[in-house]
Amino acid sequence: GHALLTVVVAPAGHLALGDAALAEHMRGVDVVVSCLGHNLSFKGMYGAPRMLCVETCRRVCDVARLMRPPSPIRLIVVSTEGVSRPDGADPPRSLAERLVIGLLWLLLPPMADNVRVVDYLHHEARANEHVEFCAPRPSDMRDGEACAFATHSTLQNGLFNAGATTRANVGEFMADLVTEPA
Repeated sequence: GHALLTVVVAPAGHLALGDAALAEHMRGVDVVVSCLGHNLSFKGMYGAPRMLCVETCRRVCDVARLMRPPSPIRLIVVSTEGVSRPDGADPPRSLAERLVIGLLWLLLPPMADNVRVVDYLHHEARANEHVEFCAPRPSDMRDGEACAFATHSTLQNGLFNAGATTRANVGEFMADLVTEPA
């Protein structure tokens, strides 16, 4: 119900919108936030669209390029601790972590989708002058009230030693990314 928030309902799915329709929804927009994820059901994990998250990012970036906004659209995409930075800046993962992540990538299309989002943003969207992006990777999200938290440019804990944060903290951080110019 906030005056600066627009929720778009696309019964056939937002990926079915043509570029013109998506551009119309994005016109005048400063920020696009994607909290997309696959439903935790067999159909949600193995059915179409298998690359929901990366295709959404690609479409938003392509439409931003076509629109040529006066200032870049900020694209915020929630990622996961299981995705490493493509530039290698994260601390090395243990062999056990690499094996688990590899198995998840191989067996669960949503994991491969999450990895491809960050790869796309790093390799493709970075060259798009009409988009700036951020892909927060929250630690083990839990329900609960907001509390003190810190942000870091690299992973701080491994999968087996994940820190914990609340959904309220993630929401607060993302709201700051939307509203704070810096």
